[in-house]
Amino acid sequence: MTGAQNGVKARHGDTVRVHFTTTDTEGTVLESSRTGEPKTVVIGEGTINPLFEDALIGLSPGDVCTVRMSADHAYGKYRKQLVSTLKKRSISLKKDPLPGEIIIITLPSGQKTHATVKEVKATKIVVDANHPYAGKELLYTLDLVDIQSMPSGGAETL
Repeated sequence: MTGAQNGVKARHGDTVRVHFTTTDTEGTVLESSRTGEPKTVVIGEGTINPLFEDALIGLSPGDVCTVRMSADHAYGKYRKQLVSTLKKRSISLKKDPLPGEIIIITLPSGQKTHATVKEVKATKIVVDANHPYAGKELLYTLDLVDIQSMPSGGAETL
């Protein structure tokens, strides 16, 4: 059912399909669902950021909104302590990575995490375990494609 024909507005519990585009404050597109199918979510299920759920409530299919999100609410502050210099022999790599590549490293706690290679030296590699968007204010454009209202609760598949 498309809400535009029936004046339906998204509400808590509805299954909605939405396209999103993420940009930085300079307008650079960081990610977008526009190259594929819209994302399907149930408003109130907690599978997306609560700010997105709040923004979708009251929209009708075809409506577009923008959510501005501070670094704290998006991917967190950039933390300098997550930049490390590692000995090459301490990480198992078949060949030297290139700057910008993402590799998996093991933290002192034993937990594995992704890190971006910043610099490759003769015997060491400088890596950054911050999320690539950490420390950035982000803009999310949400385009509500359609709604499947849930008058009696429970989720249905589109």
